[in-house]
Amino acid sequence: DGLESLTSVGSNLNIYENDTLTSIDGLSSLTSVGDSLNIESNETLTSLDGLSSLTSVGGYLNIYENDALTSIDGLSSLTTVGGDLLLWGNISLTDLGGLANLTSVGGDLSLVYNAHPTLDGLESLTSVGGLTFTDAPAKPTGAKSIRPFSTQHSTTKDARVRENRCDFQRWANIAHIPTGWHGS
Repeated sequence: DGLESLTSVGSNLNIYENDTLTSIDGLSSLTSVGDSLNIESNETLTSLDGLSSLTSVGGYLNIYENDALTSIDGLSSLTTVGGDLLLWGNISLTDLGGLANLTSVGGDLSLVYNAHPTLDGLESLTSVGGLTFTDAPAKPTGAKSIRPFSTQHSTTKDARVRENRCDFQRWANIAHIPTGWHGS
């Protein structure tokens, strides 16, 4: 609390290494971050509900190693990320539904070492620079379950699917991966 009037950050917003931070509700009026938003190593942060007004991040959005984070529903207004979107090492994150309105990621979309059981919540994504999925705990279905995207969806860089046990059927709209493909 204390930042309720903040509506935009012109450059970077870093929220990291706050051992007792359980809430970011004080950011409830924030609608845009001009460059990058980094939410990292906040051991007791359980949700991102305070970001419910955020619609765009100009650079990367990094949500990294927030051990108690179980929900990103607070990102439900987010439609664009100009750079990479990294969800990495959030061992309690079980739901990506907060990204339901996300349509564009200019850089890589990386989902690595999270506890999410499915990719539900990413159905609105129409453009992504690259894809990386690693160690998503669910039943293995293999790279063949990634169906071709429709003409509305594309990635301009590599797609990497590695060490996964997750079902990609919700990604039936990906149409094109013009450069590398890495599946294992």
